[in-house]
Amino acid sequence: MVEVSDIVDEESLRAWLDARPKETRQADAVAISSRAAMRVMPVYVSRLGRGNWERQVLAKALPLLRSLLTSKATVKFPTQELRHASLLAADATREDNESTTINYSAAAATASAFGASPGFNSSVSAASVFYACSITSGIWEHVISDATMVTTGKFPSDSKLWIGGTSLQVETDWKAACQWLSVNPGHDFWIRWYEAALEGRPLTGDWDSHWQMLRDIALIPSEDWEQGAEHVAGLISEIEANYRPKPPVPSQSTTLDVSSAQIQSSLRVNRLTLPPTFEAVLGHLELEILRLQGINHWVSEEQQEQSRDLVRRLLAMSDAIGTLKAQAEAMTPEPTVEDAEETKKLWQEYLIFGRAWPRDNAPEIVDSAWRGGLIGLTFGGLTLCGMAATPALGVAGLLFGTKKLVEAAKAVKVIAPVVSPTSEPES
Repeated sequence: MVEVSDIVDEESLRAWLDARPKETRQADAVAISSRAAMRVMPVYVSRLGRGNWERQVLAKALPLLRSLLTSKATVKFPTQELRHASLLAADATREDNESTTINYSAAAATASAFGASPGFNSSVSAASVFYACSITSGIWEHVISDATMVTTGKFPSDSKLWIGGTSLQVETDWKAACQWLSVNPGHDFWIRWYEAALEGRPLTGDWDSHWQMLRDIALIPSEDWEQGAEHVAGLISEIEANYRPKPPVPSQSTTLDVSSAQIQSSLRVNRLTLPPTFEAVLGHLELEILRLQGINHWVSEEQQEQSRDLVRRLLAMSDAIGTLKAQAEAMTPEPTVEDAEETKKLWQEYLIFGRAWPRDNAPEIVDSAWRGGLIGLTFGGLTLCGMAATPALGVAGLLFGTKKLVEAAKAVKVIAPVVSPTSEPES
């Protein structure tokens, strides 16, 4: 019997895969090889802008990203439909052979091909892993970690991509890849997807819906993938919307009692202050999302489901604030009425998703200190966008606080004249 401790090179990895139970052998191979390919994906993407083939690179990233996502979804859902999609993704990746750096695609395509192949070839799987190891140092120890998780029945893709943190070189590669993806339209989802993989967290409120969403993305028809990243981004956005919570009907109004003219005036004054403010709100939301996703035991299924629903709402709130941040960063020195109306719309979306909040009947779910911080940050953001201090605190407290928390948060009103020159003074 070949143990994980016996894996020391390509040959021993192949022997270990061959010794795995027949019913899981293929899935085990894909899980390990696809994670190895994921670890070196930034190396490939970061090189896309180099050389004299810039006009062709936009067509090169999407097949690779599709291949990686589809192979991972196929491990989770080894249906015939997904196997076929995985084979098509692998074929699309292998068609791209115009650059020396494209050799990396072979490793990713191999991972996808395993998901689609009716047969099994441990030699190719082991070779793709070792090819990835030759591109980026430090992968081998993580391959061993993946193999250990496989033997314990844990799904490796639910764990951080780099156990124990990334190296400086890995961080540099991802930063460069992220920059390329950011400046080329249609790749926003892929940044979020890869960063979630790095952190070992689901894109949605829980792993079940996360994998179901990736399955739906993997099943986008090939003719749509062939139309390019921006076209596919629109389809992915529609799929993501299916996994967001539906806005509840609030028992009390969340309409912002502020005119578009007042918002426009505040945007003009506070335009440069808004992006870091929204960044602070985003960071605060992420803290609670990570805390909730890190809890592996709940006292009841009801609490667990409440937690999952809350994470979905926090993610939807993050989307609204993220859009506000992007809008503020792109805003001209003279904001338009349309800018003001869009700002109001996004704030209302943020507040509506926050309306159905676990209150005093579920204090174990939401951290009270964190929620108090969110009241203050939401209050600050609202005043910067033109709402007077008293109603802004009322809205923030109504949505996110218990009576006790609202009383404690009233202290934040003193910041209003500082952060928002357009705020009305308190009487």
